[in-house]
Amino acid sequence: MSRFRSTVLAAMLTTGLLCSAGLTTGPLAEQDGRPATPATVQPPLDSRARLDAWLEASRGMRDPLDAFSAGGRQRFLSGLQFGERGVVSLPFEDMRWELDQEQAQAVLTLLGLDADPIAKTLQTSPVPSSWRADPHRPSGIDQRYSEYIALTRAATRLDDLARARHAGAGFRQVFPRHLVEGAAKLGNPDLLLLTRATSIAANDSGDPGLAEELLTLIDLLGKRGMQSHALIESAQRALLASAKLDDARALVTHFPALKLASVPAVVTPADALPTGPRWWRLSADGTRMDAATVDLSDLQILVLAGCHFSVDAARDIASDPELAPVFAAHAHWIGQPPGIEDLNAWKDWNAQFPNSPMYLVTRRSDWALFRNWPMPTYAVIRSGKVLEQMSGAFGNAPELRLALIAMLGRHGLMSPANGTE
Repeated sequence: MSRFRSTVLAAMLTTGLLCSAGLTTGPLAEQDGRPATPATVQPPLDSRARLDAWLEASRGMRDPLDAFSAGGRQRFLSGLQFGERGVVSLPFEDMRWELDQEQAQAVLTLLGLDADPIAKTLQTSPVPSSWRADPHRPSGIDQRYSEYIALTRAATRLDDLARARHAGAGFRQVFPRHLVEGAAKLGNPDLLLLTRATSIAANDSGDPGLAEELLTLIDLLGKRGMQSHALIESAQRALLASAKLDDARALVTHFPALKLASVPAVVTPADALPTGPRWWRLSADGTRMDAATVDLSDLQILVLAGCHFSVDAARDIASDPELAPVFAAHAHWIGQPPGIEDLNAWKDWNAQFPNSPMYLVTRRSDWALFRNWPMPTYAVIRSGKVLEQMSGAFGNAPELRLALIAMLGRHGLMSPANGTE
């Protein structure tokens, strides 16, 4: 779910017209025996109260939300969150699967987001009508899917590891194994919904068993003529994140027309090593990777990295005369598992920072000492425990640099007096 601040108050339409690529939805011409939406509550619907009032006033009348299936509409509406300036959380998934660009634009306009950058970047890929869920009444699978989405939303305040466990356990609670095993008996819309749910669960949980179930369901879809690039990419990410690199690489061969991630050859697989903290090391030429057990007994610095702020931090530290030698001697930069961390971004990082290479953890669940993964985070480690940590790039925040030096000084990694002049 993407979060953003709406920037469109000045562009809101006072006439009630919802303009979307030539489509006007207020007032609408009467079609199919249903009257157009009344003008008593006018868009933009930039608060929960206005949305609820508009939905009540437009009950039984045509509106842009009719483009959703019954289940998709319910999930979309329940996932919307509002702040003082309008929508602050927008659930994209059903929009991408069910709406075309024109329909999606009409919905965004309804919410006052027609001038927001999201309106220009959102790309939809609606499935054929024969794969669409019922527009009037959700099926049993559709209701289960909505229940699972509600469970995942309720877990957003949990830490990363608890949320991953919740994702896997919640999926199995809502979709018992016999439903997946009997997927071949499902109709096309229900099979697709089950596959979408499994895709979310496999990626959110890092469970290799769910990644395998996702592959089975994708195979069923393919036999019925439905090949979804998005689901196949999702399956590869789930396989990578659960350390199933051979299976992830096999997808590239099986679907040569798709632009899937090129997976380096594995020298030492993660499963060949004892359980516990492990990471992937990338060869200098980026063509091979091998797993290694990580020794966390000695005093050291681990930097949780992976976003553009981490790149800024690595660049700032490399050019800092006081921090650079300390990090060169004591620090390791680590990213989340392949599939969560983009493989090409990993290769680019190591090419840009050969003296500060990034290691990707093999499985997120092996690194319980970090419940969350804010980036960049600098953690002082000894005897497998986090002694102290802090987060943030300091390029434009010199006080963070001083705080980092002070933290390292408290653990004997550098003099606290450094950087204070």
